[in-house]
Amino acid sequence: MIANALLKRLKMSNNTQHLLARCRCSSSSTATTTATTSRTSSFDRRRQKVSSSSFGDADIRQRRANHHASKSTVTRAFSSSSSSSSSGESSETTTTSAVSKEEDEHYMRMAIVEAEKAFAVGEVPVGAVLVHKHRGDEKTKEEHFVIARSHNTSETKNNPLAHAELECIDIGRKALGEWRRLKDSTLYVTLEPCAMCAGAILQARVGSVVYGARNPQLGAHGSWCGLLGTREGEESAVETLKTHAIMPEVAVRSDVLGEECSELMKTFFKNRREQAKKEKERLKLEDEKYQELLFKYDGVRERTKKEEEM
Repeated sequence: MIANALLKRLKMSNNTQHLLARCRCSSSSTATTTATTSRTSSFDRRRQKVSSSSFGDADIRQRRANHHASKSTVTRAFSSSSSSSSSGESSETTTTSAVSKEEDEHYMRMAIVEAEKAFAVGEVPVGAVLVHKHRGDEKTKEEHFVIARSHNTSETKNNPLAHAELECIDIGRKALGEWRRLKDSTLYVTLEPCAMCAGAILQARVGSVVYGARNPQLGAHGSWCGLLGTREGEESAVETLKTHAIMPEVAVRSDVLGEECSELMKTFFKNRREQAKKEKERLKLEDEKYQELLFKYDGVRERTKKEEEM
């Protein structure tokens, strides 16, 4: 009897364990199905949300077209100063900002001082000054600060990139701490920038450029090429370029104290030509002396040879 009761209990426990295992399997499968269903539904909700908020191909094309159209409307606007014709110095400025002639001449004289430093050490006399404009508010007025000064150091540093403009841009961006702030700066330079410096000015987004003397051989403001645009009335002198995509509104004012800047350049190259002429004459004299010494030596050698033969 006891053995039969024990057998019944064992059978009941085995059946109970089997039922419990089946319950566990069914619950786990139910949980998995529920999780899969929830993930699918959340994915569908996200997809519906994105599709409802995104633009169609036609909308994207229209937005791009509007963006390019708005960029293409940005053009350079130049106007000449009315007082420049009487003094023989022309000036170009944008219609959006008015800068006095006295202010331009003030900073240009600083650039001339830098050019004279280059002249003194035998460098091409080009000087530059970078002036940053601090925009004031209702209580404070707009202020201008000189943040960089430089001159050509190509010979001193044995570096063809060491032009005054590039040096000023490098010093200025360090002073401001953020190179994009150069857009509120004006670069004053005694000579029309070359193509290399003009490209750097555009890429650095310098707001405006003021130069003195024209650079007929290498100037990038209509003299040799038009990277910085062209002077008023000289648009046909060089090939017209497309508007720069990053900096289309750069303002350029030319011929500020142009005669003084030009005279400094002329004096430098005149002195260089005279020095080259003197050097050529010196080498010629040295060569003549050398030939004379050779002639004397040949004469002495011939006499010595004859004496030996006798």
